[in-house]
Amino acid sequence: MDLDKRKYKFIQKLLTVNESLFEQLEYVLNKGTKGNERISIEQYNKEIDAAIVRVENGDFHTQEEVEKIMDTW
Repeated sequence: MDLDKRKYKFIQKLLTVNESLFEQLEYVLNKGTKGNERISIEQYNKEIDAAIVRVENGDFHTQEEVEKIMDTW
């Protein structure tokens, strides 16, 4: 299958994904493909601190919840 047909099929599937999956794909396209750019140690620590706060506030999914979410994709 040539690239144009693959792109068309991908776009068709993209129109049916839920918001969570769309955000993940959007991340890959916008940020995840920039290569191996490194962040500063300060930014790294800031992101770790923010993640710790989210976990302390209960803003996370268990493995079982993630598996259920994945089943809807």
